[in-house]
Amino acid sequence: MILALSDESKSEVEKFIGTFKATYPIGAGSNASDRYGVQSIPQAFLIDHEGTVLWEGNPGRSEWVDLLPDALARALDSSDAWDPGDRNAALKRAVEAARAGEMGKAWKESEGLRTKAATDGEIAAALDGFQKDFLERAAQRTQRKDQFLSNGRYWEATVFFERQMKVFAGSPPAEDWKVLLAGWKNDKTAKANMELDKKRLAAVDMAQAGEKEKAMKQLRSLKQKAEGLAVLKAIDESYKKVGNS
Repeated sequence: MILALSDESKSEVEKFIGTFKATYPIGAGSNASDRYGVQSIPQAFLIDHEGTVLWEGNPGRSEWVDLLPDALARALDSSDAWDPGDRNAALKRAVEAARAGEMGKAWKESEGLRTKAATDGEIAAALDGFQKDFLERAAQRTQRKDQFLSNGRYWEATVFFERQMKVFAGSPPAEDWKVLLAGWKNDKTAKANMELDKKRLAAVDMAQAGEKEKAMKQLRSLKQKAEGLAVLKAIDESYKKVGNS
């Protein structure tokens, strides 16, 4: 979506909308320019589904357009919803649940066809194909683990997988993720990374709320405590990002 923000009054923004027939939402009386370090007007930001700024600059430039396809593909891939495409009519309820982002329900609906599939080869083949694709979809989530853990972001990973467990509740992947999280909570090093990563995210939130100096102080303290742990890399990255904001 496109969202415009202005530090001008509501009445001034309404005049702009009336003159230029803007069809996208525009916020008035915003102080976001300070948070984003706006140096000139207009200034645009391309922000992905995880809140990461992918590009910034004058909206008249075209570099951001080339970044859109990949950003949209990654956003779609991370969505709770999954469109299985055309499937056997017997899988209608499972497909509807998947498209609604109710992946656990989609699995349960497909499992409910087991008895019918035992006597109908066409349904059996459709069911196997659906569940194979379902598990591949879940496997994409599991692969995120290595991305998180490469720099010790155990807490961020925990939040991610707890969310996936709710979306996929009642399916085999949800049980696998439950075991995964239990293992982290019982591992001394993983717990240390997790606790510091949680504090790192809290400091980032603090900076976004306008308390930059306090956040920087917190991140400096975390850097000292994270010596020898994988999460040090994530803390360093956050420290630099907050410092440059």
